[in-house]
Amino acid sequence: MKKNMIFPAVMTLLLASCGTQNIAVNTDALTGQWTIEKAMGVNTKEGMNEAFIMFDNEGKVNGNASVNSFFGGYTIDNGSLTFDNMGMTRMMGPHMEIEDAVTRSLNETRTIRIKGKKAICRDKDGKETMILKKK
Repeated sequence: MKKNMIFPAVMTLLLASCGTQNIAVNTDALTGQWTIEKAMGVNTKEGMNEAFIMFDNEGKVNGNASVNSFFGGYTIDNGSLTFDNMGMTRMMGPHMEIEDAVTRSLNETRTIRIKGKKAICRDKDGKETMILKKK
C-alpha cells in the first residue's frame, strides 16, 4: 500500500523537475510521434502500452510511459528544449520499471540527435537516455 502512494508522488516530482534541455534539431525534425524503444537502457517492448512521445508544431508534447500518459508543453529556443506545465496520470500497472525508466529519461535528456527515422537522446554527460524511432 505504501508503494502505491509513494510512486505517484515520485512521478509528479520527476515530471515537475523537467527543465531546459539542449537539443540539436529544429521543430520540423522533432515534430511527430516517436516510439521510445529504450529508456535508460531498458527495452520498452514488454510494457503495458507502447511507450511513445509526440511533439506537435504548436509547442505541445504528450506520450505514454508504458502505463501512464504524460502531457505538457515544450519550446525550442537557441538550441535548448524546455518542457513546461507537465502532468502525468497516476496508475499502477505491470512493468513499472519501464515507466520509471521513461520518466527518468525525460528528466535527464539534454540533447537529441536525429538521423533519418532514429533519434538518440543523451544526458548532460553524454550518456544515452533514450532511443527513439519515428512513426
